[in-house]
Amino acid sequence: MNLWIDEVQSLFDCCDKEHRTHQLLKGVSTDSRDIKVGQLFIALKGENFDGHNYIDKAIKKGASLILSEKNHLNPKVIKVDDTIKALGLLAKYYRLKFSIPVIALTGSVGKTTTKNMINSVLSTLKNVHTTKGNKNNHIGLPMSLFNLTSEHDVSILEMGMNHLGEIDYLSSIAKPTISILTNIGVSHIGNLGSKENIFIAKKEMLNHLLPKSLLLINGDDEFLMSLQANSPYRVITYGFSSHNTVKASHYKTLEDNKGSQFMIGHELYTLNTLGKHNVYNALPAITLGNEFGLSTKMINQGLKTFSNEKMRMNISKIQGMTIINDAYNANTQSMKAAIDVLDIQKGRKVAILGDMLEMGDFSKDNHFDVGKHVANSLMDVLIGVGNDASFYIDGAKSAKNSNLELYYFEDLSYLEKNINDIIKQGDSILLKGSRGSKMETVIEFINKKE
Repeated sequence: MNLWIDEVQSLFDCCDKEHRTHQLLKGVSTDSRDIKVGQLFIALKGENFDGHNYIDKAIKKGASLILSEKNHLNPKVIKVDDTIKALGLLAKYYRLKFSIPVIALTGSVGKTTTKNMINSVLSTLKNVHTTKGNKNNHIGLPMSLFNLTSEHDVSILEMGMNHLGEIDYLSSIAKPTISILTNIGVSHIGNLGSKENIFIAKKEMLNHLLPKSLLLINGDDEFLMSLQANSPYRVITYGFSSHNTVKASHYKTLEDNKGSQFMIGHELYTLNTLGKHNVYNALPAITLGNEFGLSTKMINQGLKTFSNEKMRMNISKIQGMTIINDAYNANTQSMKAAIDVLDIQKGRKVAILGDMLEMGDFSKDNHFDVGKHVANSLMDVLIGVGNDASFYIDGAKSAKNSNLELYYFEDLSYLEKNINDIIKQGDSILLKGSRGSKMETVIEFINKKE
């Protein structure tokens, strides 16, 4: 990063001009364990920690400047009312130093995968800055911006939220020049109360998008399609439906789970991952590839370098079984998408599903809906694990599929005792649930199978 101490001092109205220090900061840190000489240390308070307890440690390790909510005798310490807001304000100031394209994306499902696919495609021609992993909140996004340098040609920023107002705040910092809305689902519906409110929260991104800027939206999403009418933006819609600007067709899965293919017009595109939901994730990457002047060959080269992050549709062979580890997180949409991927696998199909969390009063209905989807698929076995997973079983029973084997376990410990009596060689097994369900643990149980 290229930020001077006197710029920070001016931003927070600290020190008169005569006593300001013109010294280049060598980065920003919120973790005293990782602080390096010449960095700015911002003391944040969390549920389980308070960075103010480590200010002296940061000074000893060579921090050039510190933002704190508490007074301190050391002149390196600048007192602010709220260090989290100070972090955001500083990131906003730093962002305005760059005139490169800034791509911001949000949505209920597929944000990180979409971001990574865009990165893979644009990196064939550009030096791309992007958020690492899913650091997409009020701390992660500002910290990601501080990694932006003059060498970057474009930035890709992912934005997540749990409540109204959060996307607006992140967008006010990022000032996107291109925005992408992937879909409106039921993630965090327990906090927001309805899909309508989720839509309101997601479209807050547009509060800070200038007129005539490029807006990409999933045209197969009924909520997002409403943004096209009388829009002040240059809207490109994408999806499988015929009305979309960028229309995917002829989807097929390659042999031995080697990937999938689809067409856009007369052009063929290949992904090294499965599922129509991943085509939705790839379409913004392809669209932006075209916008940035990449050929179809270059776009395909970029898509070829994409790899799913850990526990996101990772497929492996264990004990003679095909394991689809999609245990990173879950909501109704992503559950159904993963089940559809399992549906096309060979052998007996076993869905092992943990709880979908943060559903609040909508939990029963959404688990029931997923269970019904399983029963209407080609599944052979459904195993529900967790407090609300019993509603998967109820939903499956409502579909009256007599060929579907149903099992329910209150927690993973009960599943561990019984799983190897249920599964067998040749099975294709899906592991999926919200992060708190830790469904990846099931792989350890399977590895113990004799």
